[in-house]
Amino acid sequence: MWENPTLKNLVCFFALLFIPVGIKAQTMIDEIVAVVGASPVLQSDVEIRSFQMEADEKGNRIRTISRCEVLEDILIQKILVAQAILDSVIIEDGEVESEMDRRINMQVAQAGGRERLEKLMGRTVDEPRSDIRDNVYDDLIIQRMQFKITGDIQVTPSEVKQYYDRIPKDSLPLIPGEVELA
Repeated sequence: MWENPTLKNLVCFFALLFIPVGIKAQTMIDEIVAVVGASPVLQSDVEIRSFQMEADEKGNRIRTISRCEVLEDILIQKILVAQAILDSVIIEDGEVESEMDRRINMQVAQAGGRERLEKLMGRTVDEPRSDIRDNVYDDLIIQRMQFKITGDIQVTPSEVKQYYDRIPKDSLPLIPGEVELA
C-alpha cells in the first residue's frame, strides 16, 4: 500500500492537517479588527498601540486605556492618512529622514548614550531606521493633514461650549458599532 509515494504523502498531509487542532487554542493568529479603505487594522496593532499609550518612556505601566479608545485612535489616524493621499498631501524624503534623526537622537539621549541604547536594543541604532520609516511617514502626513483641516480655524473654548449646549440632547446621534465610509 505504501509503495506509492504520492499516496503516502497525501495521507501524511491529511494527518498533519488534523494534528494541530489541539494546539490551535494555544497559538494566536493575528486577526483583522477593522479596515479603512484598503488598509487593515490588526489586533496586534491595537495591542502594541495600547502598550505604547499606557506606558511611560521606560516601559512602566502608568495608566489603563480601553481597547476601544485605542482602536478609535488608530482608525482616526488611518482615515487621516487615506484622506491625505486623496488630497495629494506630499511629505518629502528629507522631512522623513530629519524626523527619524530627531527621534533616534531623543532615544539616545534618554538611554544615556548611543552605546547604551544599542546594548538595550540588542542591535545598532541605524538598524531600526527601515522599521520605523513607514510609521514616521504616516505620523508626518497625519500632522500635515490635521493642520490642513484645522489650520484656519480659531475657536475659543466658550464658543465650543455654547455650540454643544444649543444641541438638544435627543438630537445627538448614536454612533453605530460598525461604520462604512466611502
